[in-house]
Amino acid sequence: MKVLFIAGTGRSGTTLVDILLDTHSQVTALGATPLMPRKFRRQGGCACGAPTLSQCPLWSRVDAVLRERHGRSLASLDLEARDFDVFSEDNRIFFEAAAEAGGTPYVTDAYKSPRRLWRLLSVPGIEVVPIHVLRDARGYAYSQRKRKRHLLRTAFTYTYRSILFYAILRRREHLVLEYEQLARDPEGVLSQVMAYLGLALEPAQLRWAEYPHHNKEAKGLLKKTAGSAIRPDTGWRQSMPIRTQRLINAVAWAGNRLNRLKERRWGLARAGAVSG
Repeated sequence: MKVLFIAGTGRSGTTLVDILLDTHSQVTALGATPLMPRKFRRQGGCACGAPTLSQCPLWSRVDAVLRERHGRSLASLDLEARDFDVFSEDNRIFFEAAAEAGGTPYVTDAYKSPRRLWRLLSVPGIEVVPIHVLRDARGYAYSQRKRKRHLLRTAFTYTYRSILFYAILRRREHLVLEYEQLARDPEGVLSQVMAYLGLALEPAQLRWAEYPHHNKEAKGLLKKTAGSAIRPDTGWRQSMPIRTQRLINAVAWAGNRLNRLKERRWGLARAGAVSG
């Protein structure tokens, strides 16, 4: 069982990558995993259309496996526990149960948090495979502005998280993936990602909107998408003044610099060489 940890910032294509991986027969996407016990307790609905998680084919099975193997319910897990022993045990049995319930050797965690990634990398019994999804800082800031976020604050956040991910992953094997590149060539990029994981691209992955998904964030993306076409979100190029673009790039300079270093070392070109 391998955990594909999707690192990055919000509004940077991480949910899309999670869904694309989920449509593969050997991968079960779990979305923002720390939120699932709480959502199971509150009986929230699932992206697959089930009115509650206890009625969802995947999450009800995860709960059943946990009860059968460990005498625990999904609702009882603390996947963000401060105590590292509790954190380790609860996350380990959660991922094992999810892999068994999904019938796949790979599961995903798309919580994106640098701190969660850092902690998971130290958990015995969990093999973490980080996939860092990058997006142009200007596109990220523009997308966040649609949600009423301050442009410069988002640029600082971009740099801060980029520095954290660089510090955590700079000595670890991982994959760096550009959202813009994925949007331009979904089939080609996804083929390289799957090859890096030792898997072949499956045709269903390019028809991802036609299949049910159980990762919490998928529901919002599927509502906004017509079919399975992936269209680059580049509205910022026309709508954002050049002066603003330059200011964001200046604030995000350190983050951009570190991300380019990461891409040269762990990007798709090198991933193809490694997988080959």
